[in-house]
Amino acid sequence: MLHISNNIRKSYNSHHSYKISGVVLSVNTEFVDLGVTMDSKLRFDTHILTMVYKAHIRAALIRRCFRSRDQNLLFTAFIVYVLPLLEYCSPVWNPHFIVTL
Repeated sequence: MLHISNNIRKSYNSHHSYKISGVVLSVNTEFVDLGVTMDSKLRFDTHILTMVYKAHIRAALIRRCFRSRDQNLLFTAFIVYVLPLLEYCSPVWNPHFIVTL
C-alpha cells in the first residue's frame, strides 16, 4: 500500500491500517512499476539515481573490456549498451522536472 501525498505532514489516510481478508497491508514509501521507481510524492529521484549508477557501471565496463580506443567503436558500444538503459521510459519521468514560467 502506498499513501500518495505532497503534504509535508502525514496525510490523513496514513494513520489508518488497511486489511484484505484480515491481513494488514504493509505501507511502502516507493514502488516499481514497469521498471520505473516512484515514491509517495510521485517523484522519480530514486529511479534517476539508480539508472545513472547502472549507466556509469556499464560505461566503465565498456572502457575496461575494449582494448581499442577508437572513438567510433566506443561510441557505438555506448549507444548499444548504455543509452537504452538511460532512455527507457524517459517520457514518463523526464517531463517531471520541467519548470514552467
